Amino acid sequence: DPMVFTLVGLGAAGLATMPVPKMRAGPRLGAIIATVGVVALLTWNVTHLPPATNLDGGFPAGEAAAQRVEATLANAGISRDAVVRIRSLPTFKSTEAMAYPLLRAGLPILADMAKGTAPGSTHQDPSPGGLVLLCDDRFHEAIGAHCDGAAEGTVTPDVGGAEWGPLLDRFEAAPDRFVSVYGPATTP
Repeated sequence: DPMVFTLVGLGAAGLATMPVPKMRAGPRLGAIIATVGVVALLTWNVTHLPPATNLDGGFPAGEAAAQRVEATLANAGISRDAVVRIRSLPTFKSTEAMAYPLLRAGLPILADMAKGTAPGSTHQDPSPGGLVLLCDDRFHEAIGAHCDGAAEGTVTPDVGGAEWGPLLDRFEAAPDRFVSVYGPATTP
């Protein structure tokens, strides 16, 4: 916070330049107190820094998951121009953790959100590109089933259905957060 740095700097400068009675030659008491105070404050701040990456992997984990999704879709023969639908379980959770890295990779997406669609979503027909289903098992009670199969089955079966094709890949992208990739529905 700039205000904290300003106030600490003003206080330290005031202490360092504080007139003291002439007792003997050597460092001034105010300068010593200011130096000790600034060093203590800096030490406390450095030892209390948050980790460089979130414990769940943060953006690097999201980027790696998006790369795996992109590779899965490419291996299934799905064109990079096909719109990928992104949904989340529970439905009140954001899909942006997958939408943003897929957009950065240049894939067109249609990412459902609790109130509309994620920024950057296209409004083309999403069915040719398949479905990426995010599932957060920490909310298994709200979903009504555990992730890694049962919860995702409430949206589409792993063998495919009328709306989405078969499961192409399922993996744990972060602790208790699963990503399932389904192909497009096959037309009869």
